[in-house]
Amino acid sequence: LKASGICFVSTSSSTRRTAISVQHTTTQTQVGCTILCLKEANCGACIFNTTTNLCVMLSPPDLSAPDQCPVPYISLVRTTANCP
Repeated sequence: LKASGICFVSTSSSTRRTAISVQHTTTQTQVGCTILCLKEANCGACIFNTTTNLCVMLSPPDLSAPDQCPVPYISLVRTTANCP
């Protein structure tokens, strides 16, 4: 999804992020989740659960965290760089 110079890129990462919100979407695709993320100023990425239609909005990466997540996760990262 791209809007106003902002796009979302599917990215695998182990960088720690904080869950800032969990919301139910009425759509059954990740597009509804990215729209919710666009509306939240502090949303740096989101993860959409297709089974429950829940959207987990994540903070920007916490580069000061002393540890990383033990297992990489895939999220849709909000960015303005290299948008198609």
